[in-house]
Amino acid sequence: MMQQIIFLVLITFSIGLNGQEVKKDGKIYQVKKERIFLEGKDVTEVLNNEESRSILKTAKSISKSYKKKRKH
Repeated sequence: MMQQIIFLVLITFSIGLNGQEVKKDGKIYQVKKERIFLEGKDVTEVLNNEESRSILKTAKSISKSYKKKRKH
């Protein structure tokens, strides 16, 4: 039982460190603390407002979905 709890804590922690992956227009973006990365480079300022909002909104949606699944 204790091993399962430790495992879940480690998985949750590692997901938080890696950020949220968002696939858009054939590209995979990583979202970490409201910053958007593509291939390890911060592209937050390069994207237009519409693209940024869309990626951040998708990341939040995925994160909420993941949290709901964890509770059940």
